Amino acid sequence: MIKRLLIGTLLFSFFFLTGMQYPQHGTDYNAYRCAEGLASKGDRVQDVIDMCGEPIREDSLGTMPPTRILIYQFDQSHVYYFEFEKDILTRIYEVNCLQDDPDCE
Repeated sequence: MIKRLLIGTLLFSFFFLTGMQYPQHGTDYNAYRCAEGLASKGDRVQDVIDMCGEPIREDSLGTMPPTRILIYQFDQSHVYYFEFEKDILTRIYEVNCLQDDPDCE
């Protein structure tokens, strides 16, 4: 019993510590038109914030180098994840809001 509890705790810790996981069904983009300009792969974090505004939330992945994720909700039905490595935009990922999604209001 203790062995199973220990294994379960270790598995939970591994998945918890590896950081956020993207929803499985979504769309990748090379660029996204924000209110103040076109955010594109290769842009710096501050440039994206200047174009798109403050995100609703920020997260990170514990990878090397660390990955910073700005999370935006520009409309009621979609959430956008802007992923940065070394402060450079490397991925824009859009998902439909689901009923249980904590990023959808």
